[in-house]
Formats: sequence, structure tokens, C-alpha cells
Amino acid sequence: MSLPLRDREMTVEDLYVMPDDGFIYELQAGLLVSEPLLGGCHGWVMAAVAEILRAHVKKHRIVVVFAGDAVFVLARKPDTVRGPDVAVVSSE
Repeated sequence: MSLPLRDREMTVEDLYVMPDDGFIYELQAGLLVSEPLLGGCHGWVMAAVAEILRAHVKKHRIVVVFAGDAVFVLARKPDTVRGPDVAVVSSE
């Protein structure tokens, strides 16, 4: 399947109206990036990594761990939006 083409720079708001068509959409400097939904083995590894990180965080209380559907706006104008499998964010 080919990726949808956009004739303009996209924004965070544009991502909210993307179709639920079996792809994961992100933005890199306003450009649409997509990939197929992930499979079961990938989900198992993601959960295992998140579990290890959460144990470390609980012990040291230094960061917050996100897994799965977390979305981060890393830049605006042009927008960069990522949805990592697992993210570690400083509590500071």
C-alpha cells in the first residue's frame, strides 16, 4: 500500500483527523510519516521493556515511563510528533 501524499505541511491537528486505516501516523518537521500497525511479538517486547523501566523508576523515583499510546509533540512550526513504543520522561 502506498503512503498518502500531502501537498502541504501538516500539523498536530491534522493528525487527529487521519483515518483509522491500519497505519500509525507521525510527523517529522511537518511531513507525514507512516508505518503499519505493530504485531504481537513487538507488543510483548515493548511491555517487557516498559516493565523493566518501571521497576527502575519506582526504586529511584527519577522519571516517568509511558508505554503504548503516548504521543509527544517535540516541535512546532513545523510540527514534529512522535508516538514511541516506550518513553522515559524526567520528572523535572
